[in-house]
Amino acid sequence: MNPFSFARRRPISTLVLLLGLTSCGILALKKAGFDIAPTLDTTRITALFDGIAKGEEPAEQPHHERAKIVATSPKVTDVTLKQPYVCQIHSRRHINVCALESGFLEEILVKEGQAVKKGDPLFKILPVLYQAKLDAEVAEAQLAQLEFNNTTRLAQQKVVSPNEVLLLQAKLSKAQAKVKLAKAELNFTNVVAQFDGIVDRCSSGRGA
Repeated sequence: MNPFSFARRRPISTLVLLLGLTSCGILALKKAGFDIAPTLDTTRITALFDGIAKGEEPAEQPHHERAKIVATSPKVTDVTLKQPYVCQIHSRRHINVCALESGFLEEILVKEGQAVKKGDPLFKILPVLYQAKLDAEVAEAQLAQLEFNNTTRLAQQKVVSPNEVLLLQAKLSKAQAKVKLAKAELNFTNVVAQFDGIVDRCSSGRGA
């Protein structure tokens, strides 16, 4: 039988039984030499029996949960701190790139901030005038070559003097030199990078 059901049905018997058990326990402890100094908490006992008489079950004691402690270890890592500063940055090698010959700009092949390699084209000047000049100088050189060849044959036949051959030879050399100059001027219309780098600001009359 459930002890709580028995206590509710027979409260008087239950009280007498508990008092008897308690008295016997105290006497046995005193005979054994134990000092029973603390007094009984009659208030709690009275409240307990009142609850039993009313048919109430004793309240359960609150359960205290143990505190959980989470253990961890610090993580070692590198931290980068950034701080702004006012400064001016200059490249180790910096030159102004510009055309060696005047003319009309035909095409810009790079943009500001673009990385280039040595020999890469930067911009191009309209080559029409320089191409025409080269064609004219080539024609003059060809004419001087024909005159020199004819005069050389006549000198071999004793028709003209050797001095005439020398004059035409000098004229031919001059014409050939003009051809080389015209070719150089035509090549100058293609402006290329002198070394590896990054394009700076581009403006009229100035490149970087």
